[in-house]
Amino acid sequence: MKFTIFSGHGQVLNCFRCVSSVSWKECAYQQYETKCSQENDACITVKFQGRYGETGFVRDCVKKKTCKKAELSQCQQTEQCDFECCRGELCNSVLNAQSSRILFMLCMSSLLLLF
Repeated sequence: MKFTIFSGHGQVLNCFRCVSSVSWKECAYQQYETKCSQENDACITVKFQGRYGETGFVRDCVKKKTCKKAELSQCQQTEQCDFECCRGELCNSVLNAQSSRILFMLCMSSLLLLF
């Protein structure tokens, strides 16, 4: 018999992990669940474009306090870097990323209709 006790302090987060230089679709095909280390308390989704046209698509664990463009290693020396950090269990899934974009577009459409 196995017992697991969870406490607010020390609880480990699970995120999706994948890396692709091709597309989000390829990244999603390769993604797997990973248990984050104690210090990594957030999940991240990153898309970047390098100075020479190379692209990257990443899902992983990250420290919430480094969720700033200047501090993200994936965004260093890139032309463009788009990312989203979240703090829920497996929150960086494909579905969550698509839902966020759809919700944003619906909100923007509603605002346009008001004016």
